[in-house]
Amino acid sequence: MSCLAIFALLPLLVMGKDYELTFEVPDNREQCFYEDIDLNQEVEIEFQVLVGGKNDIDVIIYGPGQNILQSFKKEQQKAHTFKTLDRGQYIFCFNNEFSSFSHKVVYFYLGIGEEESLTEEMAVKATALTQMESSCVSIHEALGAIRDYQTDYRLREFRGRTVAELLNERVQLWSLGECLALVVLSFSQVLLVRSFFRGKPNRAQPRF
Repeated sequence: MSCLAIFALLPLLVMGKDYELTFEVPDNREQCFYEDIDLNQEVEIEFQVLVGGKNDIDVIIYGPGQNILQSFKKEQQKAHTFKTLDRGQYIFCFNNEFSSFSHKVVYFYLGIGEEESLTEEMAVKATALTQMESSCVSIHEALGAIRDYQTDYRLREFRGRTVAELLNERVQLWSLGECLALVVLSFSQVLLVRSFFRGKPNRAQPRF
């Protein structure tokens, strides 16, 4: 089996579905996502609060029939895996109702189903893997690791950029306030100095 044929099989081997979202949850609001999932599917979720307040949020997972499968209270980031026992609509809700004024920016990953390994597909062969096939498997695994690293770096870059932009905005506002205070103080000093050199008004002498 050539390397080109192995990579042609990749879309067929990836049986699961992956979703990655970055969204905003306003204060005193709840954001929910709905997904129809079959029976006996492995579901992996991961969330992380990037910006907002204390970087925490409530998460509730509902199964078919609105029954609560799992809940997390004021978590900053979490990874959780479970297997579906029923077929139907699953709901993933992010609740920010406990926050009165700060909105949250959340990263959410949802993986459904298992990814079949290339080595399992090749195990049906009677002969051992060739050097090219082994290299293709290594490349495939390395690409998966690179994807995970890129996601982690992208989230760190987003959080760092947001903090930098917020700091820059506050520095600009503080500088503007200092400039206005300096102008007012300078104008007040000019008026004060002019009052020192202003002559007393001449008063008419009384006539007898």
